[in-house]
Parts: sequence; structure tokens; C-alpha cells
Amino acid sequence: MLSKLPPPLYAKSATGLPTPVSIRSAFPFFQRRSRLLVVLLIINALIFLSFFSSSTPFSFTYHALPRDLSLQCKHDPTSTHPPTGQHYIVDMFGVDSDALSSLENDSSFTKVKAAIAAAGMTLLGTSAHRFDCGGLTAVFLLSESHVSIHSWPEHQFIAIDVYTCGLGKPAKIVHMFERFLKPQNVRKTLVERGLNRHSIRGKRPLPLGKLVDEGDDDDDDEDEDLDEPVFASQQASAAPLPPAPPPERSTDPRDLTFPRGEDVFGNKLADICVNGDDVDDDCYLLRNATVLFDQRSQFQRIEVVDSATLGRCMLLDRVVQFSELDNHIYTKNMVDPALQPVIDSAPAAISSSEQQTPFHVQMVGGGDGWIASYLLDSYSSRLPNLTISIVDIDPLVSKTTQQFFSPAGASNSFKDPRVEWHHASAPDHLKTLPSNSADLIVIDCTDPSAEAARVLYTPEFYSEVHRVLVPGGKVTQQMNTDHEDYRQFLIAAEKTWTRAGLVGLTKWTEYIASYGGRSVFWMAEKPTAEDDTAMGTPGESDD
Repeated sequence: MLSKLPPPLYAKSATGLPTPVSIRSAFPFFQRRSRLLVVLLIINALIFLSFFSSSTPFSFTYHALPRDLSLQCKHDPTSTHPPTGQHYIVDMFGVDSDALSSLENDSSFTKVKAAIAAAGMTLLGTSAHRFDCGGLTAVFLLSESHVSIHSWPEHQFIAIDVYTCGLGKPAKIVHMFERFLKPQNVRKTLVERGLNRHSIRGKRPLPLGKLVDEGDDDDDDEDEDLDEPVFASQQASAAPLPPAPPPERSTDPRDLTFPRGEDVFGNKLADICVNGDDVDDDCYLLRNATVLFDQRSQFQRIEVVDSATLGRCMLLDRVVQFSELDNHIYTKNMVDPALQPVIDSAPAAISSSEQQTPFHVQMVGGGDGWIASYLLDSYSSRLPNLTISIVDIDPLVSKTTQQFFSPAGASNSFKDPRVEWHHASAPDHLKTLPSNSADLIVIDCTDPSAEAARVLYTPEFYSEVHRVLVPGGKVTQQMNTDHEDYRQFLIAAEKTWTRAGLVGLTKWTEYIASYGGRSVFWMAEKPTAEDDTAMGTPGESDD
């Protein structure tokens, strides 16, 4: 039987190693196996065709390595092509099945390519897959990013994604799909990408971690002003305030703004100088900040800006009041040193709120609600009869906070019934409160450089603070920074506290970047009756 086999393809040489033989000597082998070879080739061809039979690649261009290594690339962070972009997420409902089917042919792809060109974008290639039972998934690769579509004909639905990092007009592509497919209902979301914050629709970027359902949008206008989202916190707003006048052109030399144009929503981009107390003072420059809100209330100028360094922050007369970067640091320092001893002395478990003595916190300022919300989150479980009263002169601060910021924790002081709100003058309001009625007074006000806050640093005001506190009650306040320029102010303020009858002054500092350095915090208390007898009445102390 071995003699009937064709000669081997390899013959042994004198060395014992296989040596390839000639094609001529191998030909009888292939001749006898030709039928088998043809069958194998046909099977392979069928497998190949069956694998790609459901795919219809209209055209595909792939730009692969190697790159031109001789090219010297210079990356300039200040270039006119920042890593930002517009991202449309579009869901179309009630699309006619025939329209979806027509999207799968070459002529429809030609329309998409034309819309891409009209939008000012550069098409690099396309790849598509047509499913056997209907439906299409396709990607148009752009030098600026991509356009993708995915359809469900059985549900008359198509999902479209358009993203560009350049200066193109992705809305043109979205509107082309709307005109071509004529859906019964469209849900569009525009996300501004690459900023320190995702911005959705309209002129109001989202607070951190916030999701918004924008609802339907039937406006086909290419330059439509997309609806602004309604935040849940807005439902807690008081009666609508009269519209505030736009900010006046400032004559204050401290108001330094270096315009940088506008973002995709028409919000002003600028380098903004903040935290400068006077003309000769250094300021902190927020570079390329997005100005989301800028209005002047009856009392002060209020701005909300997004910045790469501080995150979203609120400015009052160009001084940072709080920022997402370190607001939690400020908040903890304002209340924890005063309340931690109270918590340490409270029982670990309280069976009934009737068994617990009421604990009342009076806040002066704090119209942004951050400290009140933190008090509810951190202390209400150990102080079940905790109540909070807030008096802040400017209702627009409260309204603006609700519109542009989300609560940092589980509690929302704008909604919680344990929080009582008053928008009025703090010194006048304190005069209406009964003596010995507050266990803790938190003075969360602006710096004395702000005209509206100067009255909150006077002897008369601290005397009212002393009167309202219960014996042994505490007061806390942030007293600017530890910079040498404020040394005389701090010396004078300490004398004022002492003359008002506040004792046991405790001082500490904490670094808060958004305030430009180490912030100084003070805490003192109203003496008990025994202490008052030993020390004398307020006002008798020497300078």
C-alpha cells in the first residue's frame, strides 16, 4: 500500500533533514486530490460570504499607523482648539418604517455626508452594518469626532449621536435627520463636553451629578433656544422675585474682566479677577471662566461661574462666597467645633424626641443654605429637636443657589420644615428675637470689605448676638484670612467681641483655596450667670 502513495513533498537529505522537492514531483499528489481541494475552496468561500452577507459596508476609510514620525507636533494649551465640544444625543420616536428602511441605502448616506459637509465638518470614512431582519447601525468617522445612528424599525425608533469638538454646527446634522425621517416625537439633549462641568441644554450647565429630563422639543428652528431644565430644588422657591436689573458697567477698578468670547450657549467666557479687597490688593485670576449668571440685586452683584480651578462658585461683588472645590471645608469649620462637644455629651440613642431638649441654631447670613443642610445631615439624628432659623438680607442669593447648585448631602434646607427662612436685615431681625433663645449663632456673612456686611461687625450687632444666646451658648464666625493686611482688623474685632460680653475666644485657621489662603475662624460663648457675676457686666472690660 505504501508504494501506491505519491512521493512525499519533503525528501530526506544525506543529513537526515527534510528537503523540499520540486513542484513537478509533487504534481501527482495535487492532481489526485484536486476534487477535494476544490470542495475545500468552495466551503471556505461560502463561509466567507455567509459571514459578510448581513453586512453592507457602504464605504470605509481607515487611517492607520504608521504616522509620520518626522513631523514635529507642538501642543499649545492656549491654542484656539480647546478640548471642548457639542454633543447631541437624539431619540426619535414614531418614525415611519419605510423612512427607516430608506436610510439603509446609498442615497441616504449621501444626504448624511452632505449634511456633514454643510455643518463644516470633515468626513474621514463610514462603516455600517445592516441586520437581516431590519435595522441599521452606522458610524460616520469625522476628524472632529463622529456621527452614529442605530435604528429599531420594529419599534419605529432611531437613536442618533452627533459629537464635534470643532467649530462645526452639529445642529445642522440633527435637523437633517428630523426633516428626512419626520418622527412623531423627538427628544434632544445637547451636552457641552470638555468643560469642568457637563452642560445640558439652554444656558444653564448642570450642577455636579445632576440629571435632567428636558421633555419634548418640537421646534425645528436651527438656532433654537433650547429649553432650560427645571431643577427639583426650584420647586421649593418662594414667590417669584421681580426680575433683577442687569449688572451696570462698573467704575470700580477692582472689577477686572478680560473677555474671551462666548461658549456654545452664548455664555460669556472671561478671565475674572476675584477676592481683591481694594485697588492695590492682589486678586485671584479665574482663567477662561464661564459666566452662567450675572445680576445685580438691591444689595450686591451676584455671579455664578464655572472655572477649571474652583469648579462652580458664587461671587458676591467679585469675592468668592463658596465653591464646589472646598465649600465642605468651610462648612465643617463653621459648625463642627461648636457642636461636637454637644454631640459628645448627648446620649448615643434617644428613644423619643420628647426626651431631648430643643436645640436652636440661629444663622446670620447663610442664604445659600449650605450650612443649614449640613447641620440637618450631620446632627439631626443626635439632636432630634434641632431647629434652624436663617436671616439673610438678599433673597436673590437663595434663589440663585437653588437654580445653579444641588444639595451636597441628603438634606435640602430650602425644603426642610425644620428650617425657617427670613430675608431681612440681620441686625433688625435679631432685635425682634427673645433673649436667651439660641443655643448656637453661626455668622455666615461676607467680609467687612463688602458694604452690606459692615454692619455685622459693629459693637451693637455683637451685643445683640450676646443677648440672643442662651448662657453657655456659642457663636462662630469666619474672620477673613490670616494675611498681615488684616492684623489690625482682627485686633479691633477681638476687642469688640470682648466688650460685647463674649468670652473664651478660640481661634484657628484652615486653608481654603477659593478664599486665597488660610481662613481665620473664631468661636466664643456667652458666659453663664455665675461667670457673669465673676466677670462683671458687658462693656466693663478694658481695652
